[in-house]
Amino acid sequence: MVDGEAAVLDELREILVIVMELDGVQIEIDASFHEDLEMDSLQKIEVITRVEKSFGVTFEPEEAAEMNALADVIAFLRGTP
Repeated sequence: MVDGEAAVLDELREILVIVMELDGVQIEIDASFHEDLEMDSLQKIEVITRVEKSFGVTFEPEEAAEMNALADVIAFLRGTP
């Protein structure tokens, strides 16, 4: 992972720490939002909204529905959903 990608991953992890109220837990890139992190639908909306604001992107509702792990968000940000 190049430095730019590492910075993106760090920012995404920070968003999850804030929204999910995690305390320094190492969040794996392929951790399932629902099953591994026990994220509910409102938390997912908040995560998506924070990602949009932080990275200056907009998710279509269908795209947001497909975001189930950090890897999905990173793929979207790379332009390869």
